[in-house]
Amino acid sequence: MPSHPPALVLLLEDEAIIAIDAEEMLRGMGIGNVTSLDTNEATLLWLSEKTPDLAIVDPRLKDGLCSGVVADLVERAIPFIVYSGDTQGCDRRARILWKRRLAIQTLHAGSV
Repeated sequence: MPSHPPALVLLLEDEAIIAIDAEEMLRGMGIGNVTSLDTNEATLLWLSEKTPDLAIVDPRLKDGLCSGVVADLVERAIPFIVYSGDTQGCDRRARILWKRRLAIQTLHAGSV
């Protein structure tokens, strides 16, 4: 049986301690290839050269909301998970997109 390299996970988080904790959890799950970034600028540069298998996204990075990053992920069909402890800070469009994504995921889950 051929072995597969671990998935490349892009972790977007502006709080260093949270990023370190998330990296450790992912590695504990057997995902050894994790790249953590904390700004939109660094992320867009990284994405211009690489394609992750999955992105885990905190919507608010050090240099603002990551709408451009998420648009790039969607355009390139890169799956992503949005997580945040800041429910008040999300703008209206982000909440609509999040609800739409949840509805699509629910529909797909029901059809499987």
